[in-house]
Amino acid sequence: MDNSGKYFEWLEEDLLLIKVAARSPQEALTQRDAVRQAVEDRRKNAPVLMIAQDRLEARPEQYRKRIEAHRKHFRSIFARNCEVRRIDASTCAAFMDANHGYGHATSRYHYGIFHKGALVGAAQFSSARTWTKGEKKIRSCEWVRYASLADSRISGGMGKVLRKFIEEIHPDDIMSYADLEWSDGRTYEKLGFTAEGTTESVLFGIDKDTWKRTPVKNNETYSYYFLNFGSRKFRLKLTQY
Repeated sequence: MDNSGKYFEWLEEDLLLIKVAARSPQEALTQRDAVRQAVEDRRKNAPVLMIAQDRLEARPEQYRKRIEAHRKHFRSIFARNCEVRRIDASTCAAFMDANHGYGHATSRYHYGIFHKGALVGAAQFSSARTWTKGEKKIRSCEWVRYASLADSRISGGMGKVLRKFIEEIHPDDIMSYADLEWSDGRTYEKLGFTAEGTTESVLFGIDKDTWKRTPVKNNETYSYYFLNFGSRKFRLKLTQY
């Protein structure tokens, strides 16, 4: 019997809703594999947008705008008409919470993209982690978050904020992760990053009252489970080592 309808629903040809339905870790694995196969089949013909039910329930307005943007209904902004500059942590956090699917993250460096004086995009980078390679000390930073206004697309925005960060901080390399539930990471490749493999899926417990995800540790039990799709790691080397 095909139980795919229990695990996901095609809202449109290009829009898939992943239901919060798994009642055990094993069922969450079954769900992940069923969704992955369905998406791979559809993506042979056209782009597919996946939306997990808990994300949609927690942030309905943000995801409505994301769906509209996926269907090319968005305000187009060109990075050449924008200014990139440092912003304070609280301003960046508020922007990420309003416009990024996962909200803000702890970070060291915060940048804003401004268009006609208005904040339309933001990025967060970590402090440099250092290690020694031969006689050279390597400084590596992580690109933690990037977001534009949910109803807008900044053409060239990621590239412009990346160049500003490199110009000011001078890291030896920058690494980042593409969440495979959200993106396949092709944008990183266009910016010169190289893929370095994938990370394992993470098992979450989900509270249907709050729609909060909590990583499952030490065999904790939950009413519902969700296994994400892992992440793809990317790295941009800026010096030879």
